[in-house]
Amino acid sequence: MAKFIRGGVPRDFNFAGIDMHPAEGETITYMLSGRGGAVHIAGDADIYQESNPLIGGANQTVSVSDDEFKALVDAQSSGEKQTGYFTTAAGVTFNMFGGIANDGPLELDNGTVSLEIRGKVEDQ
Repeated sequence: MAKFIRGGVPRDFNFAGIDMHPAEGETITYMLSGRGGAVHIAGDADIYQESNPLIGGANQTVSVSDDEFKALVDAQSSGEKQTGYFTTAAGVTFNMFGGIANDGPLELDNGTVSLEIRGKVEDQ
């Protein structure tokens, strides 16, 4: 199973056409999409690996305005896939294509919102 990678405080974060700023001190965690699976040994001692699709994702708490929050709520409720990107502290940019996957409705907490994006995440 793939694991999330801690990427430090990102330089930028964009989703659904909204440029957002990472909340102070909040680091991004992300997981690349692709294929993977368990490694097995066959009866003839040959080794093989399963090839299962893996969903990617990014988790980030961002600072947003009221209008940006409303746009994020609209993006979540539409259920449509959106595009986005983020750049890690190391300067590596990743593209995203997916949806907001928070368990419940988004909540605005003192100008910040925690986002959980799930879908395709690939380096640029």
